Amino acid sequence: MASLDIQGAILCATLVFGATLYHAYSRNKRSTLPLPPGPRKLPLVGNLLNVPADFEWEKYMEWSKEYNSDIIHLNLAGQSVIVLSSLEATEALLEKRSALYSDRRVQARIYCLWMVILFQIGSSYGEWVDGLGFQCWRTNRRLLKQGFTPLIYQSLELTATRTLLGRLLDSPDAFYAHLRQ
Repeated sequence: MASLDIQGAILCATLVFGATLYHAYSRNKRSTLPLPPGPRKLPLVGNLLNVPADFEWEKYMEWSKEYNSDIIHLNLAGQSVIVLSSLEATEALLEKRSALYSDRRVQARIYCLWMVILFQIGSSYGEWVDGLGFQCWRTNRRLLKQGFTPLIYQSLELTATRTLLGRLLDSPDAFYAHLRQ
């Protein structure tokens, strides 16, 4: 009689576990909107085993070409990851349509909050409070991006190149010494 109780309990536990897994898996599939293309995923681990430990960007570019898409979806042990492999896709999603994605995930909010704090050093309190600083953060991000364009560095590089060439004309034997300066 006791062995029947144990077998019944094991059977019941197995059925409950299986039903829970099925419910979680089917609910996850139903509730999501269509995702960008990506490699086939394995149950439970998703694409975790497909992502290399080093030089990940090379694999991402390979997948981007294979699926003919600048946006790739990966499932890393249940966590969805979107990989953007072109500047156009990155600007379109993160710059132009950022308001659509601003309130999606808690992690994104925390990241945005840290970015706001970092960019707001030196800003007045009123600018920071305005909409949690997201509009101000977006403006500061654009300014930061403009400050790191190649046009900013071209004049400095041109001056350094002219100085190096002048030194090389004066003393060509000290080539390596001039490069270190």
